[in-house]
Amino acid sequence: MLTRYRLSSHAADKLIALGISVSQLEQTLMRPEERIYSESGKYFYQRLYERPNGKKYLLRVLVDEAQEPPSVVTIYVASRFQRYRRSI
Repeated sequence: MLTRYRLSSHAADKLIALGISVSQLEQTLMRPEERIYSESGKYFYQRLYERPNGKKYLLRVLVDEAQEPPSVVTIYVASRFQRYRRSI
């Protein structure tokens, strides 16, 4: 969905701290499995991934679409992801 975006310094720090690759971030933004509206007026782009050890996790990217280009505000990783999933 998103091909252009701006990465906040906080989100860039989170990428490094969480060990998430830029390609995973971009795949989540371009082909999210879910896009969920948050009460803050922003959207969560979500995609499920699998670690080399076989454990699954949900990459959640909070995006402010009101900005031009849209701004990636922060990034979360959820291993107990069932609570965040809506349709997948």
